[in-house]
Amino acid sequence: MKSDSDNRELREGSPWQGGEGESFVAARLTGITQVVLGLAIATAIVFLAASVFVEGRLTQPLWAVVAALPAFFVLLALVKRGYARWAAIGTVVVLYLIMIAVVLSRGTVRVPATAFVIVATALSGLVLSRNSMYLTLASGILAIGGLALAESVGLLSLSEPIPLLPYWVAISALALTTGLIISYGRDIAEDALGRAAEEIAERRSAEWSLRKSEARFRSLNEMSSDFYWESDAGHRITRRGLEGTHNRVSLFRRSAQLGERRWEVPYLSPDAAGWEAHRATLDAHQPFRDFQLSRPGSDGREHFVTISGEPLFDASGAFTGYRGVGTDITERKRAEKAMRDGEHRYRTMFNSAPMGVWLIGPDRRTVEVNHRFCDLLGYLPEEILGKEPTDFADDENRKIFEAAARLIPNRRKRNYEVALRHRDGHNIPTELHATNLFNEDGSLMAVLAFVTELTERKRQEEELRRLNDELEQRVAARTHDLEIANRELESFSYSVSHDLRAPLRAIDGFCKILLEEHTGQLDAQGRRFLGRVSDGAVKMAELIDSLLKLSRISRQEMQITRVDLSALVREIADDLAANSPVRAVEWVVAPEVQAEGDRDLLKVALRNLISNAWKYTSKLERTRIEFGLDERNGHAAYFVRDNGAGFDMAYASKLFGAFQRLHSPSEFPGTGIGLATVARIVHRHGGEVWGEARVGEGATFYFTV
Repeated sequence: MKSDSDNRELREGSPWQGGEGESFVAARLTGITQVVLGLAIATAIVFLAASVFVEGRLTQPLWAVVAALPAFFVLLALVKRGYARWAAIGTVVVLYLIMIAVVLSRGTVRVPATAFVIVATALSGLVLSRNSMYLTLASGILAIGGLALAESVGLLSLSEPIPLLPYWVAISALALTTGLIISYGRDIAEDALGRAAEEIAERRSAEWSLRKSEARFRSLNEMSSDFYWESDAGHRITRRGLEGTHNRVSLFRRSAQLGERRWEVPYLSPDAAGWEAHRATLDAHQPFRDFQLSRPGSDGREHFVTISGEPLFDASGAFTGYRGVGTDITERKRAEKAMRDGEHRYRTMFNSAPMGVWLIGPDRRTVEVNHRFCDLLGYLPEEILGKEPTDFADDENRKIFEAAARLIPNRRKRNYEVALRHRDGHNIPTELHATNLFNEDGSLMAVLAFVTELTERKRQEEELRRLNDELEQRVAARTHDLEIANRELESFSYSVSHDLRAPLRAIDGFCKILLEEHTGQLDAQGRRFLGRVSDGAVKMAELIDSLLKLSRISRQEMQITRVDLSALVREIADDLAANSPVRAVEWVVAPEVQAEGDRDLLKVALRNLISNAWKYTSKLERTRIEFGLDERNGHAAYFVRDNGAGFDMAYASKLFGAFQRLHSPSEFPGTGIGLATVARIVHRHGGEVWGEARVGEGATFYFTV
């Protein structure tokens, strides 16, 4: 049997404190108090009515009952307002007061009212605490004992000298017996109440755990699946939920009816296992997981779901159907397909690369290679994976790999040439373009190297070196031949200059002697003929001088410096103006125009161009000659412009040939060597020269260096 403290602790536990136990105790207290008060009121009314009916009046003791009726009604009101404990205490006090009043009014304790001690003891034992019951019992025994003592000494109106101790003992024994019975019954009741409380607590705890488990299961089910379903023993769908909500793809269309089996729905397609294997599992009443189905979606694309189920059995163990959930895996399937497609594209590009691809891990071991790299070295992929680069190199080329490895922490990209050893032992010259690949945390993930075979390039380079050597030999031989030819040309030029000048001087001299000493023997026509012979000899001498100058220009050694072309033009202009001071010429010279070249040769070129402009503007009253700098096709172009006779652009291609003239000697004298000399000088400087003009509107000659 549990003690009162044990039961109190039990009641103060989770199922009693603030819960069902406390509510039960409060209800018991309220109910018993209401019953006692109701019985007291009813008994009082019955006694009053009986007294009036039998004796025709209220006897003196009943006035105490009449006085107690309002107190009973007040106490009942307290019970109704929730003060049952105070009402119970008040009831005990009122009963004792009635008892004392009746004893005093009758003048003896030998009245039925003394039984109120028993009633009060029972009431306090049932609705109040054990200590309250003991207090009530003790106070009742003391009250009756005191009244009995007063009666025995004659203090009461009906005092008789009779021994009242036996009566007091009897009443006390009866009250004490009632208290003991109530106490024992209370222990039994509290023990039963404790067990009931435990059962209630366990039941409530189980119900609470069940509700929590159901809530958790429902939450997890909603989070982990997109719909749930149930089927009967014939595998017909009897229930489905959450389908099509929250943008989920439902297993069944809206038009699908309950009562159908999955394999009877025409638009559902199983996975590779097929319906037969699935039906065999169902017929065996076995659980299944992740059975995959597909169906066309409203967007025209295929959607995928997986379903899982557990068999259900009743209390007798009979199979009643299945319960399960389903999950939309369309996005996962599409992601897997995209991943497979990406992997396929990567593999295709990786193995189709025209160069070798070599992926080396941070531990310097080969992680992956493509087909081209395997073909290059003659190995299978599995024979290369896990090996280090130095495993495919001789001693000399291992040093190259080791030097490159030391650069990994400092250089993200590296290019170097190294010879890789083929399976058969010969070296293959290659070029590696290596790039470091890093993880998100900055650590080295791998080194990606693109390997290009250099065998053909090395062969071409060797062939090119051979051809260069052969060309250099040929150039040296040709240079030697040209030097000999130049020396012979110089000798020939000297011979021409010496051997031809003497006859020409003789012709010119004899013509002058004939004209001076024998002029009387010649008629006018003869003198004219001799003049033309003399002019021809002079012309021939000038041509010889021009040719010699042109050949010397081609052979003259160049000294490249920074040349102030504007200063050279002003110098040439001053010389021409000094020789013909009567001419009115407007000179326009751009300042500080400079170029890189040989100063003497550039001065000869400018003198020929400016002299050409001077000559072809000689018949104008006002002459304008301009020198400046322009831009043509992104390059600096120097020009000499005049407002003279100009020329027909149809014959521009003949301008820079030797002895090519677009005007007759009688109109503008000259040898036709000037522009050819300009072209030879410009070409030696790596430039170009050209002319632009209109007849009668002047000409412009451009050149670059």
